[in-house]
Amino acid sequence: MVFAHRFVAPLSSTNHTLVVRLQSLRTAAISEFDLRGPFQSTIYGRIMDSTTKVLDAFHSMNLVIQKDPNVTPGETALLKYTSDERAALCARISHLFQVLASSLKLEYPLNNALPDTSNPRDRLLAKIFQYRKSVGGSKSNNGDEDDGVGKMVVATDEDYELLYAYTLVTGQIAAEIKKIEREIEVLFGVVDEDLFELE
Repeated sequence: MVFAHRFVAPLSSTNHTLVVRLQSLRTAAISEFDLRGPFQSTIYGRIMDSTTKVLDAFHSMNLVIQKDPNVTPGETALLKYTSDERAALCARISHLFQVLASSLKLEYPLNNALPDTSNPRDRLLAKIFQYRKSVGGSKSNNGDEDDGVGKMVVATDEDYELLYAYTLVTGQIAAEIKKIEREIEVLFGVVDEDLFELE
C-alpha cells in the first residue's frame, strides 16, 4: 500500500518484549550503587509510559492499514495529493524522535526551540479539506479536473478514513512526544542557544 511504507512500520511481539525488558531494567536501576546519583525512576517511568502509548498509536495505525490492504481509486488519489504534507509531517516526527533519543543517550539538555508537529499537521488537514472542497464543488466531476498532481477522483467518506486516522494518530504521538520532552527538560535542563551567540 502506498501509505504503509510512508510512516508505519509493522509492529511485532519484539516491541512488547523490549518494553517489558526496559521496565525491568528501570526497576533494577533503583538499587544500582554505581550510578552517579539517585536514579530518577519516576521520571523514566513516565517516559516509558509515553513511549508505550506511542507504540500503541503506531500499532493502531497499522491495524487500520491492514484492515483492508486494497487501495481504492479515491484513497490512491488522496494519498498522492497529500504526499508532500505527509512526508513533511513524517520528517518532523522522525527528527523529534532523534533529538529526544540523543538527549537521553548523551544525558544532554534539549534545545529551547524544538519544532513541533502542529504546522505540518495543519497543512495536511488543510490539503485534505482542499481536496474535498475541490472535488465536492464540482457538480460533474468525472476525472476531468486537473489538480496539478493528476486527475482528480471523487473520494467517498470511507476513502478519507485512512488519512483522518493518520492525522489522529500523529496527533496522539505528538502529544506523547511533548510529554517526553518535558520530562527530559526536568532531567537535563534546556540549552538556550542565545548564550552561544557572539556579541
